[in-house]
Amino acid sequence: ATRLDNAIKQQLFIRHKDQIVARRHYWIDTDPLPTWRAALPELEPKALDMLITRFRTLLDAVPFADVHPTLEQLRESYALGVLTNGPRPESVLQRLGFTQYFDAIVTVFGDTKKPAVAAFELALEEIGSDPATTVYVGTSLLTDIQGALSAGLMPIWVDRFSDSYPLPDGAHRIEKLTELPGLLAKLSD
Repeated sequence: ATRLDNAIKQQLFIRHKDQIVARRHYWIDTDPLPTWRAALPELEPKALDMLITRFRTLLDAVPFADVHPTLEQLRESYALGVLTNGPRPESVLQRLGFTQYFDAIVTVFGDTKKPAVAAFELALEEIGSDPATTVYVGTSLLTDIQGALSAGLMPIWVDRFSDSYPLPDGAHRIEKLTELPGLLAKLSD
């Protein structure tokens, strides 16, 4: 169990200057092979494939309760897009029932992955927006918030775990997505 715990802990958190800046629990689902191979190095490839398949069926993401109603509300007044480093966003969004909310879905790879400015520029181009008038909402201080700031967008950090890390200048913090419409209204005044 200790080897498995250590392998999972390596995948769960991204640290920057001794602070957890992102939770990467989704990588255990999207790319579980490194975690399971580190935890169970003696396992045969066929057994490892069976384990990963079973693990994926048991670990299925579900949205927070505030996501659908907030996206529904935002969709009335704003163009919405998704920018992700993750694989297969369309299938994930479809499975979760989110595709109808978004005008653009942008996946970035390699050198253009978030937090690279190029990632945000691609998303801006796809949605047809200017950085100075665009808000970027994300959950990772490093890839989302710092990246958006570097690209000239106004970032809003969804701090669902009340981590309360210091925010960079120009960024905003909310703890629930339901706070977003009010913050956007306040920022547009």
